[in-house]
Amino acid sequence: MIKEKVNRPAYQLKNIILPEWVTEEIPLGMEIEGEEERMAIAIKLSHRQVLEGTGGPFGAIVCELGSGRVIGVGVNQVTNSCWSGAHAEFIAWTMAQEVTGRYDLGRDYAVGLYSSAQPCVSCWGGLFWTGISRLVFAATKRDVEQYAGFDEGPLPSDWDVELTKRGVSVQSGLLRDKAVMALREYARLGGECYNSNSNTGSPRAE
Repeated sequence: MIKEKVNRPAYQLKNIILPEWVTEEIPLGMEIEGEEERMAIAIKLSHRQVLEGTGGPFGAIVCELGSGRVIGVGVNQVTNSCWSGAHAEFIAWTMAQEVTGRYDLGRDYAVGLYSSAQPCVSCWGGLFWTGISRLVFAATKRDVEQYAGFDEGPLPSDWDVELTKRGVSVQSGLLRDKAVMALREYARLGGECYNSNSNTGSPRAE
């Protein structure tokens, strides 16, 4: 029996719109020469996010490694979007993929991800398939859990080695102290901890 075709609307996922202030901090296409300067922007996004009250205390940017051109920007939007995957890193590399029209960001040139904090288990897993060839982060997993109370998931002890095996170089702790300040401030202001770590409890200022 041939079933009658019924016209139904296509499913469509909602788009995430970042807070308006993000464009004030970093316009797409801007060239940032040094890695410390790129990290400073990611951390500045995390601090502004806390002060504005527009989401979790995390910021990230994606840059072409050669030119330093910014092709992706992200701040955590989990609570605003009701999407558990709306982490700063995911948003930054998704924007970069839309800007470049490529799911493989490393197809034509080397690309780096600069994040105010070490990727959680979700972002670590997602990073493998982006084509990003360098990861630089500031605050550590332990910092995020200790100072902001989030559960970053069961990252394996050799998480960075696995990235290196797949051609992703990793640098940790760049401007870490400045990134930790945003985490502490988020806790002090009573920011929502949407995935509380059972080992650390609620966010707290220390």
